[in-house]
Amino acid sequence: MEKRRLLYIEDDETERKKSSSLLRSKGYKVTISSSGETGLRLFKDRKFDVILCNLDMPKMGGLEVLQKIRRENPDIPFIILSARGSVSVAVKAVKKGANHFVLKPIEINQLTITIEQTIEKTKLKKKLQDSQDAFRIVSENVPDIIYSLNPKGEFISLSPSVKPSIGYTPSNLIGKSVFEVIHPDDRQKVKESFMKSIKSADTKIKILQFRMVTKSGEAKHFEIRRKIVLKNGRMIRNDGIARDITHREDLEQKLRGYHEHMANANLDLLSAQKKLEEKNAEMEQLLKEMSKNKDELQTIIDANPNIIFLVDKSGIIKASNRSVSDYFGLSLDEVVNISFKEFISKIKKNFEDYDKFSRELEQSKKTPVCDSRLNTADLYKRGVRVINHKPGVLSPICCKIQDKGNKEIGHLWMFIDISHIKQADEQVHAIVNASPIPIIITRLEDGRILYANEELAGLLGLTTDKLIGQKSPDFYYNPEDRKTVLESLKRDGYLRNFETRIKKVDGSVIWMIFSLVTTEMQGERVILGWLYDITERKKGEEALAIRLKYEEGLAHCSQALMKDAAAKDILTEALTHLLKASNTSRVYIFENFEDPEHGLCLRLTHEVCAPGVSGNLDDPVLQ
Repeated sequence: MEKRRLLYIEDDETERKKSSSLLRSKGYKVTISSSGETGLRLFKDRKFDVILCNLDMPKMGGLEVLQKIRRENPDIPFIILSARGSVSVAVKAVKKGANHFVLKPIEINQLTITIEQTIEKTKLKKKLQDSQDAFRIVSENVPDIIYSLNPKGEFISLSPSVKPSIGYTPSNLIGKSVFEVIHPDDRQKVKESFMKSIKSADTKIKILQFRMVTKSGEAKHFEIRRKIVLKNGRMIRNDGIARDITHREDLEQKLRGYHEHMANANLDLLSAQKKLEEKNAEMEQLLKEMSKNKDELQTIIDANPNIIFLVDKSGIIKASNRSVSDYFGLSLDEVVNISFKEFISKIKKNFEDYDKFSRELEQSKKTPVCDSRLNTADLYKRGVRVINHKPGVLSPICCKIQDKGNKEIGHLWMFIDISHIKQADEQVHAIVNASPIPIIITRLEDGRILYANEELAGLLGLTTDKLIGQKSPDFYYNPEDRKTVLESLKRDGYLRNFETRIKKVDGSVIWMIFSLVTTEMQGERVILGWLYDITERKKGEEALAIRLKYEEGLAHCSQALMKDAAAKDILTEALTHLLKASNTSRVYIFENFEDPEHGLCLRLTHEVCAPGVSGNLDDPVLQ
């Protein structure tokens, strides 16, 4: 381990020589200075890990040195040494920016502990600041609104994304009640939920949906994930994330409406066609009704932004909408009354990967989805990019159409443009890639890594391409930690500041602390995680614990030797303390004696052994 670089500024030559020698014996690389002016020049010319400075010095005192150094480097650990021990002096030094205040005469062991603690606290403070800065960058750039409310429901903090979402700046809403921007028809429902949370003190994450009114008066749909924060059993804050789902709600409502209208109209149309074949006498009237239904049906399906086809049992396209021209450059006359297969052959050149699109068509026909809600994940997987005319990513779905007797009489096809889903996914990837913090996205079901940025891949010794697709449980040093993580996510939906050991690709082990949250991406449940490497901090803690244990053992040993008791009992107690502190199997005391035949010799006089270890007092060789 590289030695700590220490700048020691002391005008007292005796004290300077004595303390610098002791510090070097403790493993520090010490640079000495006899004055504040010289110390400043050395600080500017070299790099140091910590500064020790005497308080009272001629010309430039320790506080003046501290002020000048803080202008250059506000973070370097700075410890003031002084023979004056008043509280006011110590407070003044800390206010000026000192990390610690140590009284003379210097006790080297205590000073060493103070130096190490000060360095570690400074490092942790910087890591905390970096973490806070990273969180601020994410909160300022994500499209969702991140907010906090007080127990009265008044805003106490808001992310900048509130402006593009509902038109207000954070300063417009801070201090105002959230209920002022909630739609009047939803206000009572939200108030009841808010008061219920306060009374029950339920800290679980709750999901709500309601409308908010923008500054311009527009009503927008939002999905809120919120959680109350308690102190001494009472709510002090309500934190949450609000996501604009207006487009999704509108799309789902339209899809449900269009689906119902098209299915009913199609049934009527196909039923009418069948009756025409069976009842020639009623042909003229039925043709009029069919013409009317066709006009109504055409109006409905033309309003749908997706591409729609009504295909009869023989595979002939009986109706379509204008979107077929937007995406493929074909008029309705070129599409209606030709076979569906012929139509597909006409448009195959428009797809970036036609083979995949063909497979998805077959799969859609085998697994129609008319009787169930569309699955976003399936739409995403089925999507194929269109490269000519109107750009987009089309996902085919198929629905069986049955008559009143449940007999199949045709199919309803829809080519849904999922470009907005792809764009949202790309935005998430862009945010993850831009983050300086290691970030990972894994599938909740099996732990497979769906995405990771270069920061995490480099930390594990892999490229992102090789990391993606592996399973996150394989990287846990202790498999039980994975179970703890999943239990917490299942219970709370999130996990914060969890410390565990992770295996790198080369087999080495590092300590990491991470925070996780479950969410949904591309229609499936995933875990989104932020990770930090705390290996150096852990090593420092372990080394410090060993050193403290040893120094504590020496102190107990010294105390035992000063007791007024039988010499044998005193030595046994003192050696026992040394045995525990050094973590060895036995501790001896030898004494010198003059042997007439052999001259100056050593012999074993006392020993203490660990449990299960045999003593050597009876060994004649050692006597």
